[in-house]
Order: sequence, then C-alpha cells, then structure tokens
Amino acid sequence: MDENIAGDPAQLATHSAETSRPVVKRVDSDETERPPSAQQRHDDESDERSDAMSEDDPAIDDPAHRLSAFDWNDLHARYHAAISKCQGEENELMQEFQNLMTYFRIWAESGHVHETNRTYHRLQTRSTYVRHCEDTLEQKRSHYINVVKAFESALNLLKASSLGC
Repeated sequence: MDENIAGDPAQLATHSAETSRPVVKRVDSDETERPPSAQQRHDDESDERSDAMSEDDPAIDDPAHRLSAFDWNDLHARYHAAISKCQGEENELMQEFQNLMTYFRIWAESGHVHETNRTYHRLQTRSTYVRHCEDTLEQKRSHYINVVKAFESALNLLKASSLGC
C-alpha cells in the first residue's frame, strides 16, 4: 500500500491526514527571500573596471599575448621607502619608550629612597625602644639583686643576734 502512495501527491495528502501528521508543502528556493547577509553584493566599480580593461586591451584574453615587463626596480624602491617610513615610526616609538622608561626609573628610585629612609627611621625607633626596655630590665635586675642582698644581710643579722643571746 505504501508503494502506491509514494507516487501520487493526492494520495500522500490523504494518507497524511489518516495518520494525523500535518502536510508540509515544500517551497522552492526561488520563492524564499535570502537574508541580507547571504545576498551577494555586486560592485559596479569592479565590473566597470574589468570591462574597461578588456575594452582597452583586447589582447589580454589572448594566451599568445606576451605579458608586459614588470618594473622590479620600482617595486624595490617602494619597498625600501615603506620600510624606511616604518623604521622611522618605530624609532619614534622607541624614543618615546626610552623617555617613559627614564621617567619610570626616576619615579622608582625616588620611591626606593623614600622607603629606605622610612624603614631606617622605623629601625631607629625600634632600636631605641629595645634599648630602653633593656635598660629598664637591667634596673629591675639590679633592684632585685639589692633587695636579695638586703634580705640576706637582715637574715645574717638575725642569725648573729640569736646566736649571741
């Protein structure tokens, strides 16, 4: 039964209705509009140029026609001129870079000198604090030694007085 349906479009529509599938009608590509991005652009200038070239020199299309000589010296001269221009721009950029690096070096050195001075002052402050703490500790130690000597001498006096009684 499927073989007979494949050949006749009317039977295909009926068969599709029987199987409850929607009938999809295909459209030719000529009937659909292409999106703008897919449409090809035609440059009128390029067409005019190619027409003008072929009209001016009909022998271009002839394979027996010999190509005109190319001016290699002019190509070399244009190359060297372009490279010289690029080299000049590169030299200007290098000079600007050198100037900026000089500024950066001055800035970095001044920051380094400033930080070195700051850290030196901080070291001096901490050293003074530690010396003060050491001096205070030495005074306390001397005081405790004197207190212990006083207790020892008092104890010795007590011992001497208790022995002599």
